[in-house]
Amino acid sequence: MMSFWVKLCFKTAAPKQHHFHIPKHSIVAWMAILNRLPTRDRLSSFGMQVETGCVLCGREQETRDHIFFDCVFSRKVWLGILLACQLRRDCMTWELELGWAVARLKGRSLLTVILQLSWNTFIYVIWKERNLRIFQRKFSHEDSLIHSIKDIVSIRLRGKPVSRVSEINSRLCIEWRLV
Repeated sequence: MMSFWVKLCFKTAAPKQHHFHIPKHSIVAWMAILNRLPTRDRLSSFGMQVETGCVLCGREQETRDHIFFDCVFSRKVWLGILLACQLRRDCMTWELELGWAVARLKGRSLLTVILQLSWNTFIYVIWKERNLRIFQRKFSHEDSLIHSIKDIVSIRLRGKPVSRVSEINSRLCIEWRLV
């Protein structure tokens, strides 16, 4: 299991074995997987006097599980990414999303590469949004974050050799602006 997460976070495979991972995104994703990000619940458990509410939705306690997939704000972002990948399914809990990623994000297809990059970028962008709200009082809309994730992934993959023969690859190339 650990080797899968090393591959997901640090060795995003693509055609011809190019590695497209983004180091700062990979580090944040790795810390999230290990539940080592300084979320408000963790800071509180260390004895720090901090607000424990989620700054993204203001409805629940901020935990790793909540901030990434239970929060209504982050759920909308992740669902937007899934839709951009032509996947229509509900957003699940952290543990179920992790299980889905273990089962689904293997191989070298264009969809897999986009999802691997999107997973890491989603975690990074949500964590960054959380920090911007806390420390700089800056707020972005869900659509803005979806657009940002798509831009980051598109820039990372643009100009790389991609087969556009299959219908799914053609649609992905258009949706993610890889053409």
